[in-house]
Amino acid sequence: MPRLSSHASLKDGRFQSLVFPLMTPVVINAVGNTFLTPAQVLGGWIDRDSTPTGGIVADTLPSAAVLVEAIQGCIAGTVFEIILRNLGGTYNIFLYEGIGGTLDTHSNRIVNTMNARKFLIRFTSVVIGQEAYTLFSEAQGPY
Repeated sequence: MPRLSSHASLKDGRFQSLVFPLMTPVVINAVGNTFLTPAQVLGGWIDRDSTPTGGIVADTLPSAAVLVEAIQGCIAGTVFEIILRNLGGTYNIFLYEGIGGTLDTHSNRIVNTMNARKFLIRFTSVVIGQEAYTLFSEAQGPY
């Protein structure tokens, strides 16, 4: 069966106007670094608490191909947001992009202790085998 996200002409009217995102907060208490799942990322809100390895926590987003597959009707230009809150008391979180992802040159991947940062993922390609996204960050602040 062809992948629905591969049809660039498919447009969903819900995404062509003001959107009120649904968020499903998730708490991650894993020790050390974590590979985030599509469900965790697409939930839009991650509360992260951990015992760091070496003083930092380095979490990795899913690959572009996996995220495109998880978003029905995904087309180039589709954007979604993630709020990442660092609940740890003494360490920073570094958010790394998965395969096919690129950090925007004006963005920062670090979420300082007891702070939150909003990230945006924008898909630049949804062609099978060439899926790609750019990770953007917004200013962080205490929560």
